[in-house]
Amino acid sequence: MVKPKYRLLNTEELKTLEKEFVEFLVVNGITAEDWESIKKEAPQKADEVLVLFSDVILEGSLRKIEYLKKTDGKELYYFKFGAQEAFLIWVTQEEGRPVIKKTVKKYKTTREHELFYHLQQGCEIDKQALFEQF
Repeated sequence: MVKPKYRLLNTEELKTLEKEFVEFLVVNGITAEDWESIKKEAPQKADEVLVLFSDVILEGSLRKIEYLKKTDGKELYYFKFGAQEAFLIWVTQEEGRPVIKKTVKKYKTTREHELFYHLQQGCEIDKQALFEQF
């Protein structure tokens, strides 16, 4: 079976994206009758179609994200994901005083994989304003 780039959409997500899935099938030349036949006669192929659809949806969503944030106890992390590198502003406490540190990191994989990894690690999508304040 083809492995998803990120993860397989769950049943609830697929239900909310039914219209988009139908459009995906049509674009890929799969009619409603074909889809029903594939599900019954070639479940592995049906799984592959769901993996591809999941990849398309998640990739599209990740491309739209530019800022993430994470609060970890007394530390705050603000990320900006550019085209080639990620920028990190880290706010921590040293000797009871807030300290702001900044760094830049080139992507080890793709921008979208880096974003997905950080979301899986507990980051949340954020707005530009907080990152730019620092």
